[in-house]
Amino acid sequence: MKIRAYFALPALVALVALLIVPMATGPALSQADPAVDFNVPVQQQYGEWPTPELLHKNYWYPWSQWSFQRAALFGQPVFLFIDSRWNLNAHRVRSELLGDVAVQERLNRGYITVYVDSDERPDIAERYQTGTMPIMSLLLPSGNPIITKKTPTGEGMPIAIGAVDRERMLFLLEQGNIFFDQEGDVLIRAGQEWAGTMQPDDPVAGKLDTETSDRMFQWINANWDRSDGGFGLAPKFVIPGLPEYAHIRKARYMPALAELISNYLPGILAGPLHDTVHGGIHRMAAGPDWSEIQHEKLLDRNATFLHQITLAVLDDPSAAHRNAAEGAARFILETLQASEGGFYLGQTADFESDDGGGYWNDPERKESKPETDLLLLSAPNAQAGAALIRTGIVLNRPEMVSAGRRALDRVLQEGYRINRGVRHMLVPATSDQVFLETQAAVAFFFLDAYQTTGDQRYRKAARNLVEYCINNFRLSGEKRFRDHLPAPNPIGLMHIRRLPFRANIQLARAMIRLGHLGADEQYFLEAEDLLAEYAGALESFRVHGVIAGLAVEEALARPVIVTLHGDPSSERVEALRRAVVRSSATWVLIAHAGRDQDRPWPEPQAVVENGGGQVQTGEPEELARILTDLDDIGPKGANR
Repeated sequence: MKIRAYFALPALVALVALLIVPMATGPALSQADPAVDFNVPVQQQYGEWPTPELLHKNYWYPWSQWSFQRAALFGQPVFLFIDSRWNLNAHRVRSELLGDVAVQERLNRGYITVYVDSDERPDIAERYQTGTMPIMSLLLPSGNPIITKKTPTGEGMPIAIGAVDRERMLFLLEQGNIFFDQEGDVLIRAGQEWAGTMQPDDPVAGKLDTETSDRMFQWINANWDRSDGGFGLAPKFVIPGLPEYAHIRKARYMPALAELISNYLPGILAGPLHDTVHGGIHRMAAGPDWSEIQHEKLLDRNATFLHQITLAVLDDPSAAHRNAAEGAARFILETLQASEGGFYLGQTADFESDDGGGYWNDPERKESKPETDLLLLSAPNAQAGAALIRTGIVLNRPEMVSAGRRALDRVLQEGYRINRGVRHMLVPATSDQVFLETQAAVAFFFLDAYQTTGDQRYRKAARNLVEYCINNFRLSGEKRFRDHLPAPNPIGLMHIRRLPFRANIQLARAMIRLGHLGADEQYFLEAEDLLAEYAGALESFRVHGVIAGLAVEEALARPVIVTLHGDPSSERVEALRRAVVRSSATWVLIAHAGRDQDRPWPEPQAVVENGGGQVQTGEPEELARILTDLDDIGPKGANR
């Protein structure tokens, strides 16, 4: 493999090592061991660190100021390794390349080795990413990358190591040490200069109108695979927001998108991306015909799929759709569920097979179930919880509803803190790290759960999370939100501004819902300002622009709002709520009216508003008929 000329940015830290001492303890000191001599420089006293007993072991430091200060103290470069535990390629590099005795010795003698789990620290992974997994980069003690001009264009770029064999890895590590020792001062200046240029380009702002969405549709139309479904040739995967986007455009009499993507879900269900035996879907198909599967099965992808296939059940309650929804829920509940409630990050590829798919493809391997990545993250749990509640109501499966609520309540109880955001990670150790992506996703899915359960705790927490983002995740004068809270003395590239597209769009969608569900009008204005930042060229975000196109439609369209009156826990109100969830009406929001503290709950009643007046009923069957009739005259892009 070659030293690549692309820039590698950080990921998550698994605190797998102590700061200055190794994970594995060395031999105990005897009485005869000399004490530390403070008159001798520490570099001389510990010049042979690590000890021979530790030399042939992976010796990882966490991403921290102390780790990089150690690199500066000992005058060594940093070898940064970022991976995801579920990833097949990362597993192979960990176990084979980095598990090689000679490579371990070379790393331990010449580098401070820092490990980051990209799922725990997406902010680091974003700034040091190279477009591959795992990420292996050579850094200065400051955390800036080591820059080389030995590139095809002669332009200075960070050194990132790709998929190399043992001999090439040893050569690159040796050359990295030589380069660092000979050109140290030059590299420090080059790293600082390069890091100073790494600010993101601003998106194209524009007017928030239906033409913005129409341009996004034109890009989809030009890039859709009309034979197999999905965008372009490859890769193929579940696309967040795509069915909802088609529905809401159809409701304003723009049905072309719905017709265009009619092969999307059938393509997924018929191909190997869909696991018909164990349920759910794999991470990605690298082949244009939904083949060449990357077999990892992640919670967030399966929650997205579960939501989309549940919507398909409402449109067409066929056996294929119902079986796919049952299967996806079964996979989440049986394979990923934690005993204390909530769900783990995902199921790894089959590390025992060449392509990672042996467990699913080879009948002889059916008993060797792949591992489960035991991270428990707030955002995927809120997403899966909300999806399971909705699916459980549609399929009349109370155990799904119960499991979904347990996941949401675990996030609420262990992750959410009033006015302090929601923690990114709950297990294996609760971390106080907060990221915009987590806040936006949890707020959005709490609001979804509020609608399907009537639990006001979810709505209150969602509103508080949005306020927390407004107050903390952007600087004065900015309209877009940064990916993490600023920290004092950031390491390396962590000072670089990042304003993640998907998280900003998700936050805007949460604001729109809050506005319609009775919160302040200011949320509409915040959402409109935020979406307008991208409205000039949504198509530049390619497939990721789909969810933004949906957000634009939601910002412009008047939803059907069903307000339920009465005790939310009463059977009659629950029946009314189920009637709304089971309807196929487009862009429907469910609100729950409160009551005066000193008065009893009013009689159960549903009030339906769609911009043309109000209709009310206390009968679930009649409510279902009302929503069916409204479906044909749903939102048409009118302003609020």
